[in-house]
Amino acid sequence: MIFVAALAIIVTSVERFLHPQPLENAASAVDLVGASAINGGVAFVLLRAPPVQVADVKADGKHLMTDVWTSAASLWAAPGPT
Repeated sequence: MIFVAALAIIVTSVERFLHPQPLENAASAVDLVGASAINGGVAFVLLRAPPVQVADVKADGKHLMTDVWTSAASLWAAPGPT
């Protein structure tokens, strides 16, 4: 199931990259920025955890940071309103 979902995401992302489409709902962009800000804050806290913490905490922080970067990239790549 995960492989099928990943394949669908790859196909859709390549299609959107080749044929960009504007965001249909401006609230989606605002929601994405808000979620990215929250993820960035939580990631910052997790990445600053003391070294005696479990490695999972830092891994979660790195995972959240990848979410922030991919959200930023999708906002940057989205064409503006036409």
